[in-house]
This record gives sequence, structure tokens and C-alpha cells, in this order.
Amino acid sequence: MREAPSLDAYLAAPVGAFAHGNHFLCGSVNAEVYVAFLWGRPDRRAMAQVVRALSAETSPDAKRHVTYFDCTALTGVDRDAFEVLLEFWEGAAPRQALLLRKQAVVYPGGLAGTMVAGFFRVFAPPYPARTFQDPARACRWLGVGADLSQQWRRARASVGAAAPEVVALRKLFAGGRFPTIGPAARALGMGSRTLQRRLAVAATDFQTERDAARFETGRALLVESESKLSAVAADLGFSAPQHFSDWFKKRSGLSPSEFRRQQR
Repeated sequence: MREAPSLDAYLAAPVGAFAHGNHFLCGSVNAEVYVAFLWGRPDRRAMAQVVRALSAETSPDAKRHVTYFDCTALTGVDRDAFEVLLEFWEGAAPRQALLLRKQAVVYPGGLAGTMVAGFFRVFAPPYPARTFQDPARACRWLGVGADLSQQWRRARASVGAAAPEVVALRKLFAGGRFPTIGPAARALGMGSRTLQRRLAVAATDFQTERDAARFETGRALLVESESKLSAVAADLGFSAPQHFSDWFKKRSGLSPSEFRRQQR
């Protein structure tokens, strides 16, 4: 995926590209799969940028496609901003009915999640749409790779990579330790909720960062070492080799042993 130099550049050639702002990232994996992320608390002005980016999906050149819409990092809901989004979707509905095969909306917990889920019930889109709390289930329902959400979460995280909490967490994982969120937050001198909130503002989350670090470390161990798969699984914090194998295959499409053979 390439990062478009501007929103205008993305709208001119959206396929295979993404654009982002302070509270969003929108992109196209290919002509048949579009993705959008919202995070933080976008205001009316920020949402105006979002709907401009979303308009790529209904351009004259757009083909039939599915959309993955991820709101899991929203920390608040601005009423004026959601009015902008609703107005856009109502206006685009006739075109979306022709182009959208499916739309999966992934929503957060708490009040923000209740508002997001309620919004999509009120909107009543003219195409198949479902809400989820599990990104993997959303991807399966769309019929796309189960690792799609992780790929785009990493792209989203790169937007906020300069945030000190992200840098500190990645340094912690780079040391070869992969603690759960409680011990990790304590190691960084804060509570779990504080860490999650700051990561959300930086357009990422704890599980995305931990999974990305474990996956890269696992790949390196499989290629560069002679360690048994059970030892690699233990190094990455898995309780059993089979858990590691299932997890790795879900992300790479290959089992650890198949990946090792292929790379060698």
C-alpha cells in the first residue's frame, strides 16, 4: 500500500493507496476492498475530511466492493460530526446501493460503541451491513483475509508512531518480552486504562502492537535460528505450540513449519 501525498491525490487514484488525517485513515486494498478507520473524537471539521475520503468509494470509476469500517479506537462521539457522516451516507445511498456488496462496522465498547451501533441502526443502509466487536469476525463475514484488520491497524499505527507511548511500548517488545497489558502498563509507569486511552489517541491499540511485535520476532526466529517450534512458541509467550501454530497461520497463511521450509 502506498501513502497518498494528499487527500486530493488519494481521491484521484485511490486503488492500492491510503490517506489519513488527525482522526481517520481511509484506503483501498484493491478495487474490491475499501477500509476506513476512525479514532479519537473527530469534530465536524475532521468528519468533513472523512466523508471526502469516503467519497472515493462512490466515484464514477468505482467497482463493486466491500467495506471494512473500524471505529474501535473512537474515544468520544461528537454529535455535529455524526450529523456530517449521516448526511453524507444519506446522499450517497443510491450510489452505494449499486456498488456496495457488504459493509462491516467494527465498534468499540462503552458509550462510544453504543452510539456507533445505534447510528448504523438509525441509518438503515440500502445494502447488507452488520456491526461487530471482533475485527476477525468482521473480515470473515466480508469474505476477505482474516489478517486484513491487522495489516491496516499497522498502517494506522504508523500514522501515530511518534507518540511516546507507542515508542516506549515497541521498545519494551523489542527486548524480547511480550507481557499482557497490565504488566506492560506498569513497566511504562501507568495504568492499563491510561495506556489504552493514549494508544487509541495515537491511532493504535495494545493488541495490535503486541501481535505485530510477536509476529516479526517469530518470523525472525523461524528463519534465523534452529530452535524447535515449541521453543519459539514459548519465547513468544504461547502456552502451547498448537496455539502458536494456529495464530501464526492465521496471520501468514502458512504454518510455522511451512513458513520455515519456504524461507529456506
